[in-house]
Amino acid sequence: MVFDLFVELKATDEQLDFPIIYASAKNGVAMRELHEKSEDMTPLFQAIVQHVPPPKVSSEPFFQMLVSNLDYSDYVGRIALGRIVSGRVTVGDSIVCIHRDGRAERATVTTLFSYAGLEQVEIKQAAAGDIVGLTGFENVYIGETLTDREDRAPLQFVDIDPPTIRMHILVNDSPFAGREGKFVTARHVRERLVRETRGNVSLQFNDTETAGAFEINARGEMQIAILVEQMRREGYELMISRPEVIFHRTEDGALLEPIENLYVDLPNENLGDVMQSIADRKGEILACIITRRAYQSRRLSRRAA
Repeated sequence: MVFDLFVELKATDEQLDFPIIYASAKNGVAMRELHEKSEDMTPLFQAIVQHVPPPKVSSEPFFQMLVSNLDYSDYVGRIALGRIVSGRVTVGDSIVCIHRDGRAERATVTTLFSYAGLEQVEIKQAAAGDIVGLTGFENVYIGETLTDREDRAPLQFVDIDPPTIRMHILVNDSPFAGREGKFVTARHVRERLVRETRGNVSLQFNDTETAGAFEINARGEMQIAILVEQMRREGYELMISRPEVIFHRTEDGALLEPIENLYVDLPNENLGDVMQSIADRKGEILACIITRRAYQSRRLSRRAA
């Protein structure tokens, strides 16, 4: 099944020549063949060491790191996560953040984090190839370059897709307010949303002219649904509005709406329901490919807002 999927995705011969490891995360075992007996994950780790190439390290002697993710701590502030491309960095070093708009901001490295298994551990020094967390910059974002001098060229980065859906999160002011949660005020909800956007850069948060109402821009409905569910489990009471598509107007006045491609593999008995759902969202079916394996499925491709 996996091999067939790679073939359909037009994988190269090199990509199709992949090793196969059978593993169970629940039981904590891995094996190269199904009939083998195993008591741990050693075959998986051996395959990673054998087949996964080591990180490419630049020959440049100076420190360079591309921020690829963000985290936040109430104790040390914003944490810039990424892999060091070249050079080394030490706690106490004075380094520069080259922002996306070209500005260069200098600050001192206050903390360095690395990883041992699933645990985050504090370190004093890191070198090229290491994946680290670094603190010292309060205003640092994904795609920005950390380096040693202001005149260094920034590293290349692929822009994050802009938000496509807008929703409003409001304080619960219904007659049943205060019965399900312990955080019910606008201050509580706003602080939680600000904390979320510090580490989740794909979300955008804005205040509105209405008291107790906050605007959230996201990549999709599911992303906001996950945030709302997390907040409710944490004890926040809130209300949400209907989602709105974010339109963009060009310089010549044309109005653009977000368009995405959807690929669906499904059994025949679900074909009608999925096509109806796509039609309800004004989707356009571009191709329908019938494949025959152990079961028959159909692939739908649509372009929809």
